[in-house]
Amino acid sequence: MNAKQIINYIPTELLQELCLKFEVDHQVKKLDGVSMFQLLLYSFLTTREASYRVIEEVYHSISFARVAYSKPFAGARLLTRDGTILIDV
Repeated sequence: MNAKQIINYIPTELLQELCLKFEVDHQVKKLDGVSMFQLLLYSFLTTREASYRVIEEVYHSISFARVAYSKPFAGARLLTRDGTILIDV
């Protein structure tokens, strides 16, 4: 069994419910609770030691990006200084 199968064994919906219940994402801007759990689990499964630097390298790796849950893209806007919308994705 590889790391991806183990991570996908735990339903993302369950992790999201736990994040809401325990308010994990209360003041988080970049790394939500689901991704953090998956990052820690993936780091423990794929590396010999889990230090802050190792976990950061794993976070930026392509192999973790293939496995990890990512939030759906909410969209973006490009505005001019006067507030006119140039692009609305």
